[in-house]
Amino acid sequence: MRVAADSGRARMGYGARPDTEVRSQRIPPHNLPAETALLGAMMLSLDAVADVEGLVDSSHFYRRAHGAVFDAIIAASKNGKADPIVVLDLLDKQHIDTLGGLQGLLDMEMNAPVTSNAPQYAESVRECAMRRNLIWVCGEMANEAYEGPLDSAALLDQTREQFLALDSSPGSIQPVPFYSSLDAMLTVLQDVDEGRQRGVPTGFHDLDHLLRGGGLTPGYFYVVGARPSMGKSALVAEWAFNVACSSGPVLLVSLEMPEVDISLRLMSSRGRIDASSMLNGGKSEKEWNQITSTISKLMDAPLFLWYRSGATAADVRRAARQVRAREGDLRLVVVDYLQLMGGADRRRPRDETRQLEIAEISRSLKVMAGEMGCPVLAVSQLNRAVEARHDKRPTLSDLRESGAIEQDADVVMLLYREEVYKPDDPKTQGLAELNVAKNRNGPTDRVTLNFLSRFTAFVPGKPARL
Repeated sequence: MRVAADSGRARMGYGARPDTEVRSQRIPPHNLPAETALLGAMMLSLDAVADVEGLVDSSHFYRRAHGAVFDAIIAASKNGKADPIVVLDLLDKQHIDTLGGLQGLLDMEMNAPVTSNAPQYAESVRECAMRRNLIWVCGEMANEAYEGPLDSAALLDQTREQFLALDSSPGSIQPVPFYSSLDAMLTVLQDVDEGRQRGVPTGFHDLDHLLRGGGLTPGYFYVVGARPSMGKSALVAEWAFNVACSSGPVLLVSLEMPEVDISLRLMSSRGRIDASSMLNGGKSEKEWNQITSTISKLMDAPLFLWYRSGATAADVRRAARQVRAREGDLRLVVVDYLQLMGGADRRRPRDETRQLEIAEISRSLKVMAGEMGCPVLAVSQLNRAVEARHDKRPTLSDLRESGAIEQDADVVMLLYREEVYKPDDPKTQGLAELNVAKNRNGPTDRVTLNFLSRFTAFVPGKPARL
C-alpha cells in the first residue's frame, strides 16, 4: 500500500504551515537537516526506528514528502526491513518526484551522521513542529480576538484548550501523578504478601528468592558475566528451558552456537546423558532409549532457538516479536553473548572504539526489555584483568569493554568456578557460585551452585554461602 500525498497530514496544527506563512510573511521554524538525518538513520537502523517511534509522527515534518517517508519507514519496519528500495515502493509518485527518486532516499541514508542520535534528531523535528503550531494557534486566537463572536472569558477557555491539546501531542512529556504509582505499588506489595510471584522463576530457588518478585522481573535487563569456560552459556540455557517449561515461550539467541549444538547440550543436561558419549558411534540400545526418552520430554517446551552470528539488537527485537506474534506471549529473551553482537550503524569504521558500540547495544537491550514487557538476559564476557589477580572472583569492574553494561543492567550476576583455576584440588570439584553483584530494588549476595561437568549442567547447591 502506497502512502498517499496527504497521508497523516492534518489541515490544522502541525500541518497548518501555509496560512502561517501568509499571515506573518516569515518562514516558519523548521530544521530540514534534522529531518533528513532522522529519516536516513531510520533507514539505516531498525533500532533507530524503535527509538523514535512515539516521539514524532509524520505531521511533525516540515516537508510533506518527509512525513510520507516517515510513514513508509514505519510501515516497512513492521516487516523487518526499511531500506530505501523498500521505502520507495511504498511512496506516492508525487512524493517520489519531490524527493528525487531513489537517489534522494539513498542520499538521506548515506548522509545520516550517527544512527544512535536519532532521538535527538526527532526532538529537533518535534520542537520545530511545536513552534509552528504555537504560531498557528496564537494567530488563530489573535483573529478571534479581533473579529470573533466569543467574549473574552470564552476565548480564554478556547485558548487554554488549544494549548492543552498541544501539550498532549506525540513526544510531549506526560508526568504520572504520584497517586497512580502508589496504586501500582500496593498491587505489588499485595502480590508479595499473598505469595503470588511477579517474577519469572529460573528454577533455582535461592536465586529466585534473592531476586525481586521471586524470579526475573518483566521489563528488567539482566546480565550474567563470566570468564571463558565457566559455563555461562550452559547456565542461561538451563534457565531458559526452566522458564519455558514453567512460565511460557522463551527466545534464546546464540551468536556462537548453532541450534543443534544447543539442543545437544540441553539433552545432555536434562537427560543426564554424558555429552561426549552421545557424539561417539556405536551407542547401545539402552543409550538410544535414554536419548529418545529425553527427546520426548523436551520437545513440547515452548523454547525457540535462533543462531545468528553478528546479530544486532534490531535483529533480536524482530525475532522476539515473531515469537510473541506466533505464541501470543513471550516470557524471556536470552542473548548469548553481548560482545558478539553487531552494532546498529553498519557504516561505523572498524577501528572506531568498541566501547561506544557496546554501550549502544546494551542500551538497546534494556529498551527492548521495557518494550517487550519481559525480562531480557544477556551473557557478557569479563576482561582479562581477573587473571592477573590472586583472588580471581570477578567484580563489576571486570565487565568487558563498557561501563555502560553495569549502568544499564538492573541486575548483574557474576559466575565463578574455582576448579577452573585449581583443577586438581578435590575441594573445588563441582562447586560454583553466582554473585548477584548488582540488584536494583533487592539485596546483593552469593548463591551456591553445583556444576555437573559430565552433563554440562548446573543444579542448585547447598544454601550455605561460599
